[in-house]
Amino acid sequence: MKRILPVLLFFGGLAVLPSFAQSGANLIDTQSTAALLTSTDPQIRESAFYALIQLGFESSLASSPYPIPKEVAQLLKTLAPADADSLTDALVGLLTRENGFVAASQNDPTISLSEEYVTYYGDVIAAVSALRNERSIPALIGAITSGDMATSTLAGFGNKAIDSIMIQLGSGDEDVRGAAVIVLLEMLEPTNFSSLNRRTVSKLRNGLHMAQRFPEAVVASAAREGLRILDQMKEVEDDSRAISPE
Repeated sequence: MKRILPVLLFFGGLAVLPSFAQSGANLIDTQSTAALLTSTDPQIRESAFYALIQLGFESSLASSPYPIPKEVAQLLKTLAPADADSLTDALVGLLTRENGFVAASQNDPTISLSEEYVTYYGDVIAAVSALRNERSIPALIGAITSGDMATSTLAGFGNKAIDSIMIQLGSGDEDVRGAAVIVLLEMLEPTNFSSLNRRTVSKLRNGLHMAQRFPEAVVASAAREGLRILDQMKEVEDDSRAISPE
């Protein structure tokens, strides 16, 4: 994770020192911060993001290998509910904006994603994942091909995310389809599956049936394995009901 050195940002005609130069999260101006996160300049967005994250740092996190999720959680705890809600929306909006920037780079040769930016993008995904807020589902869907942070968080939303995942199975992009299948498979993990309702399980099964016919051999094979696991779970559930007393 890259920490950005303090820089002087200009907002509303005034010079604004990033918030990590302030003494605590209670001094945060959520409206100004949200405005900085919506800047058209990626460097300003990046600096503002790390300024926010730094506010959640505490000494106990110094030895953490990847403290961003914990820093976000800590920061939200220090804010009043309304400010925490505004910060949640600001971070979700930031990821949506960065998703668009990444998508644009794939079609525009003039946009090059530096190693620093790729690291920053991953950190934004981690921060939004740490929110554990269903309002982040669309933004995380936009980052679904980025890796486990996005897919595992989406899987954890279960019932709330299943419809969005089903839509991604119909994508013309094989990477998106593959990532959607990964989310379905992660929904089969006991900690996620236990909270799924019947409607979601039915859609999950339908999605895996669809995916086993995908042209990508690895994805199709994984979908078949997912169906096998789902059938085993159903057998266990049926057996449990059969031996339960009336």
